[in-house]
Amino acid sequence: MSAPLSLDDLHGVHPWPVRYGDGKKLEYLWHFELDASPADTWRLTSDTSRLNRALGTAEMHFEERDGHNRGWSKSGGVRHEWLEVPWNWVAGEWLESVRVYERGFMRVMHAVQRVAPRPGGGSRFTAYFGFLPRGALGAAAIRFGFPGLEKAYRRVLGDVDRQLRAAAALPAALVAPPPLIAPDARARLETITRDLIAQGLDRGAIERLVEWVAIADDADLGRIQVCERARA
Repeated sequence: MSAPLSLDDLHGVHPWPVRYGDGKKLEYLWHFELDASPADTWRLTSDTSRLNRALGTAEMHFEERDGHNRGWSKSGGVRHEWLEVPWNWVAGEWLESVRVYERGFMRVMHAVQRVAPRPGGGSRFTAYFGFLPRGALGAAAIRFGFPGLEKAYRRVLGDVDRQLRAAAALPAALVAPPPLIAPDARARLETITRDLIAQGLDRGAIERLVEWVAIADDADLGRIQVCERARA
């Protein structure tokens, strides 16, 4: 791919989800040129939990109700609630999400991020956000607050790119510092350690696992990969 996608190009491959609503939209399309390989750029930007945290977006909370994933966050002093539509993606190339809002500044959000090889080496990261606002107030709030996210993307992706050039497996820009463990939490971990060892499990493995739980990033603890932890 030689030239960045235009809005028309993007809509050609990621059409607006009209089944969830249509009308006058607010749309943002940003391109970022990186020295990192497409594989590394995808690996890091597709971890949207870490990326959103680094960008400073509002913390999101999810729960399953009636077979649907529902989320909420608080942004601009307003609580937003939405239905999280199952995502679409092609690994290594793009991912696409849709949120249908029951409360907040917008009625629908359509988001796409794409990673493509850059002519001459490196990669191009493309981010698209389209909003169907909830009235004039919602439109004004989005116009006022959302464009600042582009600066956050440029800062975070710049940091990530520099740290990848320094051969960092997971750039510090996406890693949270180790948490402070409260004494009662540390005591519970010690009790769990003793109980597991008493069951005859390997002491060294248990101690390493519990210590990792104590210091690991919440982004990892929230989705523990059993095989990866066993190898570690």
